[in-house]
Amino acid sequence: MKCESFDLISHQFSKGATLIEASAGTGKTYSIAFMVLRLVVEKKISIDKILVVTFTKAATEELRERVRERLYEAREGLINGAAAEVENSDPTIAEWIAKRSELGQLKDDIEELTNALSNIDQAAILTIHGFCNRVLSEYPLESGQPFKSELSSNISAVSREIVEDFWRRNLYQRSRDEVIAITKRFSKPEDLMDLVRAVNGGMVEVVPKVDSLDVTLKNLIAVERQWREWIKNSGSTLKLFIEDALRESWIAKNKRDKLQRMLDAVQENPAEFFSYVESAFLKSHKAKVVEFLTKLQPPLQLIAQLNELSSQLPISFKSELLKSYSADLESRLDSKNMMGYDDLIKRLADALTQEGSSLVKEVGNKYRVALIDEFQDTDAEQWSIFSTLFLDSDHYLYLIGDPKQSIYRFRGADIHAYLRAKSECSYHYTLTTNWRSTPLMVEAVNTIFTMRDDPFQLTGLDFNKVSAGKSEEWRSPPLLWWELAPQDGGKPWNIEYSEPLIRNNIVSEIVSLLNGEGVKAQDIAILVDTNWHANEYKDALALADVPSITNTKSSVFQSREAKELWRVMVALEQPRDLRLAKQALSVSWFGLDGESLVNSKSWDLVLERWLTIAHDLSLRWQN
Repeated sequence: MKCESFDLISHQFSKGATLIEASAGTGKTYSIAFMVLRLVVEKKISIDKILVVTFTKAATEELRERVRERLYEAREGLINGAAAEVENSDPTIAEWIAKRSELGQLKDDIEELTNALSNIDQAAILTIHGFCNRVLSEYPLESGQPFKSELSSNISAVSREIVEDFWRRNLYQRSRDEVIAITKRFSKPEDLMDLVRAVNGGMVEVVPKVDSLDVTLKNLIAVERQWREWIKNSGSTLKLFIEDALRESWIAKNKRDKLQRMLDAVQENPAEFFSYVESAFLKSHKAKVVEFLTKLQPPLQLIAQLNELSSQLPISFKSELLKSYSADLESRLDSKNMMGYDDLIKRLADALTQEGSSLVKEVGNKYRVALIDEFQDTDAEQWSIFSTLFLDSDHYLYLIGDPKQSIYRFRGADIHAYLRAKSECSYHYTLTTNWRSTPLMVEAVNTIFTMRDDPFQLTGLDFNKVSAGKSEEWRSPPLLWWELAPQDGGKPWNIEYSEPLIRNNIVSEIVSLLNGEGVKAQDIAILVDTNWHANEYKDALALADVPSITNTKSSVFQSREAKELWRVMVALEQPRDLRLAKQALSVSWFGLDGESLVNSKSWDLVLERWLTIAHDLSLRWQN
């Protein structure tokens, strides 16, 4: 299907499904609000008959305000009779007003806009969960839902109950060997919570398929017994040979520690040891290890079985939990008259497919238009809801999103669901102007993604070039590609050495930018792949006197500042405890370190002063 440029003012609204691809910065939110304006005025559709669904609550509030602004601007322009008389008039609104004025229907248009503004609070601008909740709440009989179920954003307590019950059922009655095998991989029920959180988010697929937990445990324990028997008979021989090899310097210096660690753990992880041992020997002594292993004859087939079964056990254990988790969760939530947010989507999707239900007709009559924002973050279940309700010849169904930004796989978003929906759309448009980036930046991105015909390596996912709506340029090149020069001899860089070099160069570049004109620290972002890397950059920037913050998932209570605050608060709670007082004085706030405290001639005075202050503050705290 050919992708055409979407014209906000002259687009002819068509019933059925229409896809609008909107790259970052192309005015998606503005376009949706403008579409609502045109539907209200040109199609005479009342504001409460238009459904707008977006991804977050913040986005719904922004969209509602944008819709209100567009309606108000248009009404004021039509009342004034000429767009030029409207202060700070939007040029797109002005052009649309001029076209409407030519039709001679100002009175009707103004009336439609007045009614829409009066009823703006009735506009259905909702998140997907908000929409599902509204339908289930308004049509409990048609959807087969209990009345007044409590909607909870946190069902982790119920999930934890299920996991703990599963843990008891699957460990308490098992043999000692079975329990040891399981607890090597999962030490406590909490280790399974990430899995059930993924289930609650609608994103679980078990691969590869493995035997049941009972069969896997039986086979694993049998193989482990055979392996322990071999180690009992031959382990000392193996250990003596490696000790001799280390003593005689047959093993490469940079591999000795690693090999020793693997030898210490050979009973638990033989596959790793035997796959590495030969490569650890110097080339001049490899014949010795080959000869030794030939005589020793380690049971490599048994080791391979052990390795495979060890890998299968965690999958079998998780699969056992998943067999009944969803049904168990639904049953327990029903018994508590509760619903989770993701449960809303499943319940509505199920309700819409119930034979004889009038729910599809009732909801279909309620709305004439559905505009689905951020559609790239949908999944198959959500698409089934929208397509069942609105994919017909009676509704205007518009799907707006950017498949290039489909990054929420961890929350259940499914790019393949997007592509299936795309194939069911009769019309396909794209927003072609980027209003956010400078012309050279737009050109740079276009260049990168058009260097090959299939940049995303996924059929149906194309790159549509955009043009720049801005004219001003940034003084520096918009896009730079940095890479380290090859080392001597062309050897690849070791990450241990390359990361500090890259980090130091980035920090230097930031300092250079800040010393120029018009750039502040808050204008700069550094994207990294782990929290650890974020902290490394934060420390490096601090050394360069550049303030920074990290946006991570780690708890604020794990930060150094929180730990230091805790030390001080504990000392204040027990102001006469000298040990706690010394710990409090060692935090970074007071500019003292352990050495200066110990060697300070005025230490007694510092401590006495602290105890006095701590006692006073403790009394204030208690009072």
